[in-house]
Amino acid sequence: KTTFGTALATELGFQFVDTDLKISSQEKLSIPEIFAQKGENHFRLLEKNLLQETFRYRNAVIATGGGLPCFFDNIQKIKENGFSIFLETPRNVLLKRLIEQAGQRPIFGTNDPEKLAVELDKKLQERQKYYAEADWVLVEKDQNVKKVIQILEVMEL
Repeated sequence: KTTFGTALATELGFQFVDTDLKISSQEKLSIPEIFAQKGENHFRLLEKNLLQETFRYRNAVIATGGGLPCFFDNIQKIKENGFSIFLETPRNVLLKRLIEQAGQRPIFGTNDPEKLAVELDKKLQERQKYYAEADWVLVEKDQNVKKVIQILEVMEL
């Protein structure tokens, strides 16, 4: 999402904000460190507060962590204040990334590939209803920035 969001913002001439990077910078801790030292609830409150701050931005592309839309009323707030795009990535690609980044994703409590697969499936199932509320779903093969901009222009967004 960071790569796509940065490219989209650049093409549009917009500011780019990655909520995970901003939170990590503000807290002077990595996301796994925030989870370990302060807990998930603290992190989710940081996300919620930062999301509220982003609504002041104009002409910005905001990349959120995968869990942000799933807590509080964040997905509704996003939809009220902007246009949401869910970047849908195939399960096998997500699993490969999780295995490669073992230990860097705090919501996944294991480094075992088989257990990661089970946890990933559970997390995807839990989050799907929130992701389905996005204004637009892009599957990975459609994530061409110029194509997206053309469609956004047609939609007059």
